[in-house]
Amino acid sequence: VAEIKRMQELDPLSLIAALDLGAMYYNGRKYDDAMKALQQAAALDPATPMTATWTGIVYGGMGRYADAIPAFQTAISRGDNTAATECYYAHSLARAGRREDAMAILNKLHKSASFVPLTGLAIAYSGLGDTERAIESLRKAYEARDPMLQYLNVEPQFDSIRGDKRFQELARKVGLQP
Repeated sequence: VAEIKRMQELDPLSLIAALDLGAMYYNGRKYDDAMKALQQAAALDPATPMTATWTGIVYGGMGRYADAIPAFQTAISRGDNTAATECYYAHSLARAGRREDAMAILNKLHKSASFVPLTGLAIAYSGLGDTERAIESLRKAYEARDPMLQYLNVEPQFDSIRGDKRFQELARKVGLQP
């Protein structure tokens, strides 16, 4: 955080710095600070989809799924239709009780020829309460050396499966303390 704040001092118009600060606060579960950083990012570039994407992710971390859904819809309408964003969106839809909509996204992703991050699938499955598929996706992510596994212990969307012994074993294999 200190390094990102220093970067902002050096380049106060850096959208990347504001987004990175929001992401750091999100992973540290400092959601109010994350939202402030994202508001700063939105002021720097109101049209960027990434601010809406991260707003949806942070709302999801807060458990405010009804607020996350329109943020993801805005991000997607602005062009962030990446599989990773779709997975977070599916997580929020599932947690908001819209399982069929979440499953429709997952079905589309499974049929897609585009890259779909295995950690993203794990996030979507954890939102659906499907621990088996979430853990299996994480196991495959480990085999594929998915760099997003570095966030395994801090990603709030994994809280529902964090107590599973297989999750903890995987964290150890990655080199993290569960």
